[in-house]
Amino acid sequence: MTTISISKSELLSRLQSVSKIISSKNTLPIMNNILLDIQDGTIKISAADTLGRINTSMGSILTDNNVSVCVEPKLLIEALKTLPEQPITISIDEKLAITVKYKGGKFELAGQSPQEFPKEKDVTNATKISIPSKVLLNGIEKTIFCASTDDLRPIMTSVYLDITEGQISFVASDGHKLALLELRDESMTEKISFVLPLKIATILKGSIKPSDELINIFINNNSVRLEYGSESIVATLQEGNYPNYRSALPQNNDKILSIGKTELNGAIKRVSVFANQASSLVKLELSNNQIKLSAQDIDFSVAADETITCEYTGTAMAIGFKGHLFTELISAIPSSDLQMSFYDPSRATLITQ
Repeated sequence: MTTISISKSELLSRLQSVSKIISSKNTLPIMNNILLDIQDGTIKISAADTLGRINTSMGSILTDNNVSVCVEPKLLIEALKTLPEQPITISIDEKLAITVKYKGGKFELAGQSPQEFPKEKDVTNATKISIPSKVLLNGIEKTIFCASTDDLRPIMTSVYLDITEGQISFVASDGHKLALLELRDESMTEKISFVLPLKIATILKGSIKPSDELINIFINNNSVRLEYGSESIVATLQEGNYPNYRSALPQNNDKILSIGKTELNGAIKRVSVFANQASSLVKLELSNNQIKLSAQDIDFSVAADETITCEYTGTAMAIGFKGHLFTELISAIPSSDLQMSFYDPSRATLITQ
């Protein structure tokens, strides 16, 4: 019998944190569980799926023995949510049956052997880099919306980090739209690149806080491990190489438009309300220092147009965009003003700050 005493709220927050990675379609039943590994006054809590693994730990735990057990987290989390803050006692017997006792009551759960639970990835010979959490968070936030969700191209369902001497580039693309954020960082001396699977990047986006605290990243041939605070997350690297994203960037766009981001974004949102729901098409007609935005849905006999001023002296032209995608791209630009460059309506448009 192993017995531990632990804070209810601290245990609950860590269970919720790691369980984010558990998939609803796991091929291995054991991966529907979390792993509780109690060793010498520390409890390590882990969850995993085929894309990666999340670990967190709590120290200074009162315990009388060491044990490892797997347990499905859903019932445990729901039960703990209803409890007021208090110390709780968890007992695990020789058959891995789990009893959670609290003031005035208890609940019981069946545990499982951790023998089939995925093992921790070895990062002994990995390359290490360190990035402030605010930099990593900013890079993910500014690019993740362009990542593909098509599992037929798994390498594209990711945020790509391309690190060269003095620079970190964050990239995501689904083949139709691409987001690139380039940041100078003189502390970068390695040349290395890796992809964060979309699910892992989404979890990081919701977990890390913007600060100067360094996130240590360990990269080897088949995995990347990120360590922050008492947590770590391990991502399994996808096979194959990320496409040459720089070759997709327009090089000869000679028609330049400058405009305030808020003004353009607002106009697009208003006009796109009247766009065909299937196409979401918003048309931009560029002429001397102005843009006319228009949309229509012939099936419902509705239409809208709006004209706003800008800086544009190029050849008059018309070009169409999907309204909701266009606003996503514009919203990701951090400055209050943005610049758009065009070649012709059939080629890619470049949006920069």
